[in-house]
Amino acid sequence: MKKWVLICFGLAISFNSYSQQINGANSIIGKWKNDGGDKEIQMQIYAMKDNSYYGSIINDKSTPTKNGTILLKALKYDAFTRMYKGTMQPPDAKLELTVTVAFEADNRLKLVAKKFFMIKTLYLTKQ
Repeated sequence: MKKWVLICFGLAISFNSYSQQINGANSIIGKWKNDGGDKEIQMQIYAMKDNSYYGSIINDKSTPTKNGTILLKALKYDAFTRMYKGTMQPPDAKLELTVTVAFEADNRLKLVAKKFFMIKTLYLTKQ
């Protein structure tokens, strides 16, 4: 009986993992809004022909001149870790950060941007 339970559990996990791999990379595409923070920003993440993803500001209510600014660059999906890795360039600073993006839930992203000892974590919710 224990074997059947383990087999069923293993199959359920493998089917779930397989379906996430099929839809995993492109599930980042869409409109995202930052959670919390002092600035409300809406971002559009889109795919490029080279299988990388970019994110640009589409609605910054505090500074409308930043609309259209590309924040996320060359994000590549790693199916093994289920994470995207690329670069981020904040519009206020002239530096490029290494960024890792991962899903916390179906509609919530966690972005971790790093440069030397500086680490910034942002959360986005799908619109």
